[in-house]
Amino acid sequence: MLEIFKHLPENENTENNFTLRLQFEGESEPSLLEVSSLFYELTLVHDFSLLLTKKEYFNYNFSQFFYYRNGRPIKEAHKIRALSINKNSPLDLTLIISTLGGLLVLLQIIEKSSTIMLNREKIKEEIKKLKLENSTLERESELRNLELDNLIKNEEEHKTLLNLIRRIDKVKFKIKELEVKKRK
Repeated sequence: MLEIFKHLPENENTENNFTLRLQFEGESEPSLLEVSSLFYELTLVHDFSLLLTKKEYFNYNFSQFFYYRNGRPIKEAHKIRALSINKNSPLDLTLIISTLGGLLVLLQIIEKSSTIMLNREKIKEEIKKLKLENSTLERESELRNLELDNLIKNEEEHKTLLNLIRRIDKVKFKIKELEVKKRK
């Protein structure tokens, strides 16, 4: 278990959740399979982020079962939620993310993928803004250690990360806009 996470709040209630709004560019009439694939890939990236950053999941062993529908032991309170879905062109999706660590890692994975059309600097600014809004002197080093490269502890986690990036790159939707807010 990584020491840096022992002081992070548990964020079990909705008062500490974040929203992530993503606007995509893609076909005006995508297949249902393409839409559901996008949702599933985002779920996998989110769950991967939680498994790396939430201490109650630190003992999870990554394997091929990670990709199964029920292959990840994510509690109901931690699952990614859809706040709104607007299928009009462009597709607009607002998600609820339960933890800061999960959100920061998710954003870093999106940044590494080629699914983004927006300026990568915009994502970096969102990450920086989140860290500033949620930092105190005692948490600054913990937030710095939420860098994706510092979280990968073994070969299976590294392989899973690379596979997730490849999978999300194959999705036909490209992120056009991204906005993060703390839920009130």
